[in-house]
Amino acid sequence: MNNIRVIQIGVGSMGKRRIRNLKHIGINNIDCYDIKSDRVKFASEKYDVNPIYNLKDIDWKGYTHIIISTPPDIHMFYAKIGVTYELNTFIEASVVDDNINEVIDLYNKSNKKFLLAPSCTMRFDPIIIKTKEIIKSKSLGSVLNVNHYFGQYLPNWLPYEHISDFYVSKEETGAAREIVPFDLVYLIWLFGYLDNSNGYMMKTGSLGIGIHDIYSINAITSNNILFQMTIDVLSRVSYRETKIIFEKGNILF
Repeated sequence: MNNIRVIQIGVGSMGKRRIRNLKHIGINNIDCYDIKSDRVKFASEKYDVNPIYNLKDIDWKGYTHIIISTPPDIHMFYAKIGVTYELNTFIEASVVDDNINEVIDLYNKSNKKFLLAPSCTMRFDPIIIKTKEIIKSKSLGSVLNVNHYFGQYLPNWLPYEHISDFYVSKEETGAAREIVPFDLVYLIWLFGYLDNSNGYMMKTGSLGIGIHDIYSINAITSNNILFQMTIDVLSRVSYRETKIIFEKGNILF
């Protein structure tokens, strides 16, 4: 681990979590940067990492890894830097595709001796992996129908910060919109790509912000499975559950 040096970009809730993850697995050579200097100061003191207060002070050539935990609309700005300097580049779940093709093209033209990795946390959850094994084994026969629901109350995400003060309240980076691809990463892995799909978005206005706070998708997957998914950030009780109907039984996870 001594040869790993990380620059953590963004030290909000996710950035601080990434630092804790790194420390947990024995990586201690970590610098952190955020446009908010109070966050940098807090993270550096709490986690004993090196603070950087000015973007111009970052020596990109001195790192092996960059972790990007900024609002989604500036992910690609830092991803391009990471790929340019051939750093192992990790990006949090993103819903904004501005410049993504430019970053991918840049990576494809590189020597590819480093990784460009988008977040897909749930793909590695033991429950998801076990479900994949059951589906693949055909022990319950083929999957016929899937119904997935995610519900959380957005003001509970960061109780210390009003929702209008960070990216989840913006239409292009709205909270519910962000969860759609986040959950589809593992749902598609389990059930196949979505074909013949249709969907709906709704702005209830109940949160006092102008985002679509409910998303609903209906589809038939490439594995010929009827698939329904609903995402909302309105539910006062938190849920993430998937009901799978097989030929010989059911699974709820």
